[in-house]
Amino acid sequence: MPTIASRSTYPASPDVYPGVRFDDYFRWSAVNASTLKAFAESAKAGRSTMLEPQEDTAALMVGRAAHAAVFEPDEFDRLYVPLPAFDGHPSSNKYKEAKAAWLAENGDKVTLKADEYDAARYVRDAVLQHPLARDLVSGKGLSEVSAAWTCKDEPAKGRFDRVTSFEGWPVMADLKTFRKPLSLFNIETEITVRMYHLQAAWYLDGAAQIAPIDGDRRWFFIWANNCAPWDVRVTELDRESIDQGRRDYELAFSRLLHGRKTGRWPGISTNLDVVSIRKHGFDGQQEAA
Repeated sequence: MPTIASRSTYPASPDVYPGVRFDDYFRWSAVNASTLKAFAESAKAGRSTMLEPQEDTAALMVGRAAHAAVFEPDEFDRLYVPLPAFDGHPSSNKYKEAKAAWLAENGDKVTLKADEYDAARYVRDAVLQHPLARDLVSGKGLSEVSAAWTCKDEPAKGRFDRVTSFEGWPVMADLKTFRKPLSLFNIETEITVRMYHLQAAWYLDGAAQIAPIDGDRRWFFIWANNCAPWDVRVTELDRESIDQGRRDYELAFSRLLHGRKTGRWPGISTNLDVVSIRKHGFDGQQEAA
């Protein structure tokens, strides 16, 4: 695999780049799935995302910790630490001094609240106790690799959770932490609302450009509760949904290019639109959530 002079610089050639930390990958100037999801909503939303990238949040940080615990356990142990309990009242000098000393000693690490740190470990344990999920994350393959390719002559990027195989089939697997019960109804709703099918198509097409194969790669989701009951479920995204994801990201990309060309970034609609409940809301269409 090629190397790059600076891990925070976008690579010169399409490939996968193991060992690039998330912070460096984040600095790569290229179109990613998050940008395209925003443009799939509207050019206005996409432009807003480009001008004001999503701020890091505690939820995102905990999600990355769970990913590290599952896919990069050594990195998790090296990088993440739980914030201990300090003696005294939080407003006391004793407490403040002890906390400041601890933070200074662990300044190169990511500090999580004790319950957040435990949640990441519980997710890891639950995934490793699920036979199918364990095989996907522990077998031969690559984990948490940054990838670069091109789309319509524009630099593109993605962060692949897992590239592996299942029963001889090439597979890309993506971990999603989830608070709700893991019913198919909830999972399909989450995929639709968060446009995970767009992400799947984007990553699969990127992988196909980087390493072409005969046939298609399959896309698996590993769903893991990040709270009790710490359940796990593995699902495969069907080809029809992947094809829809590809149409969605191609439309999003066209909006991005059109906006750059014209300087116009229209919102989602200027019409009077009629709404109805989604199909799952009609009689006979619900699986218990």
